[in-house]
Amino acid sequence: AEDLYGAGLALWQFGKVRQPGTALVRVYNPRLAEHGWTSRHTVIEIVNDDMPFLVDSVTMEVNRHGLTLHLIIHPLVPVKRGADATLEGLAEGAAAGRESFIHVEVDRVPEPSRLEALAADVTRVLGDVRQAVTDWAAIRQRVLAIVAELVLIALMLLGFATSGDAGQWAASQFLGGPYTAVFFSCVVVLGLLVLFILFLRQHF
Repeated sequence: AEDLYGAGLALWQFGKVRQPGTALVRVYNPRLAEHGWTSRHTVIEIVNDDMPFLVDSVTMEVNRHGLTLHLIIHPLVPVKRGADATLEGLAEGAAAGRESFIHVEVDRVPEPSRLEALAADVTRVLGDVRQAVTDWAAIRQRVLAIVAELVLIALMLLGFATSGDAGQWAASQFLGGPYTAVFFSCVVVLGLLVLFILFLRQHF
């Protein structure tokens, strides 16, 4: 119980100052004299904006380092910060911003170089997650645009379209609508058909 209290207090203090859009990451071996609490495990502390995929991504990175995950605690905390990003306390109300406070315990890593490498890799992974979450709408639109182009090519090769307008019309009937899944299935079939036609033209 004392270790959990010490871990929670250490994580809260670690997140004392954090600018929005940035992640705080610390990897260390707690020592009573230095940190006020101790653990037989190496500890990863993270304070970040709330977003999907954080726990899974951190877990995979821990596994990639060949470490066993012994404990992970991930409360979403409604916090209030001042203009200088200093933590002032808990926030109230539905509009309160929530932050991810993540406490992870893994196999003890005694070497400072490995601790630094783990911290750097976790930081990198969190940056990748942030970029994916931020850009997913733009990525989706780009994928849909590429799919629409493939549909147009397929329709033109099959003789069902002679201009971009026809392909765009066909795509607009499905993209983002209730038939999106059916549309993508048709794209796969049409894509295979296109490849088959190109193969025939090249070899016969």
